[in-house]
Amino acid sequence: MDVITIEDLLDDYQKELKTKGKLQNTIDYYVRDIRMLLDDTRFNTTNEKDINDFSDLVSVLDTKFSSMHEQNEFSKNTISRKASSINNFFRYLREHGLVKITPQYSTPRDLNLTPPINQEQFLDLMDCIPHDNVRNSKHRAIIILAYSTGVTSEEIVRLSHSDFIRSKDEIIYLKLNTNRKSGRILEVDEQTNKELINYERLSSQDSVSLDSVSNYFINQHSKPLSSRWVRKMFGRWAKIAELGEELNFNSLRVAYARRLLDMKDISLNEIAYKMGIKLPHAKKLADYYARD
Repeated sequence: MDVITIEDLLDDYQKELKTKGKLQNTIDYYVRDIRMLLDDTRFNTTNEKDINDFSDLVSVLDTKFSSMHEQNEFSKNTISRKASSINNFFRYLREHGLVKITPQYSTPRDLNLTPPINQEQFLDLMDCIPHDNVRNSKHRAIIILAYSTGVTSEEIVRLSHSDFIRSKDEIIYLKLNTNRKSGRILEVDEQTNKELINYERLSSQDSVSLDSVSNYFINQHSKPLSSRWVRKMFGRWAKIAELGEELNFNSLRVAYARRLLDMKDISLNEIAYKMGIKLPHAKKLADYYARD
């Protein structure tokens, strides 16, 4: 590919996006975001000089995007969209052999963009939720499972009975996405085990047979939950606990990530595995939270 200027590069990029079937609105967003990030740099689109170092181009985009994060002047949705735009542009550069390695940014519900719930807030939240019926015990089990293992709302609703590894009457491990790259096996701590067992016990007493359906967490009609329902459920209890509007269900996962990052005897590879994310994302998390 004979690329001369940044404008030539973006023109070729747009053509390739069209051949891949991207919608015109999506293409316009992608290219507009790249232009905006390069606007006041030496790679702005009015610069007709040849691009001699594509690694330098990547570095400039990385610096600009990181600066946007730190300034905190944009909404989460805007940051997520721009992350998606840069990811696609970087993929294009890699596929054409213009660079070998690029940063990889997470997109919607980015861990970097969500404040973690602290231990005091978590305990306040759990204190607000009774455990005297199957509905509330389900809520408690879901929340503590996310807090103690970092599972996402999407993973929660896909859990099946076979995903829980047991020893006698205790749940000791949780299997997640073992047929995917994000697959992992995580330990289940004592308190989480108690909440899960209580949910199972109350479900059986309430004439709800968990064994009759494939999903572990179900509603009162024995149907699977949705990730949207999980997030709204957390929001209702967070409001009752007066935790503040800035926290959401993903705050439980971020709290898990923070605890991992605070451990001194754990590598970034292990953190990436336990979180079900790629190593570059784990490195971004470490940088974001200023891990020593």
